[in-house]
Amino acid sequence: MQSIVDAEFQNHTIVSIGHKLDNVINYDKVAVLEAGHLVEFESPEVLLSNSKSHFSRLYQKSRRVKVRYEAVEDITVGGGVAIAEGEVEIDQKGEKSSI
Repeated sequence: MQSIVDAEFQNHTIVSIGHKLDNVINYDKVAVLEAGHLVEFESPEVLLSNSKSHFSRLYQKSRRVKVRYEAVEDITVGGGVAIAEGEVEIDQKGEKSSI
């Protein structure tokens, strides 16, 4: 869908509410609202270059994925089964990320 919007409305003004930040970074300007108030309005490049900007922090957080895991291990010596549960964040490279 994003490719259709990009191609068909190339020379138009687009007002978009974006939840997928990878699509938003292609726009000329980004407005970031918090509690109904405008907190940032700038190009994505400028906002991403500032690690303290709301947009930059949202973008970095969106690049991490939480993975829920359940590991079951057969413990033959004790005759029982060990079950471990938890969550871990994985970045886009597939590496563990700090929470």
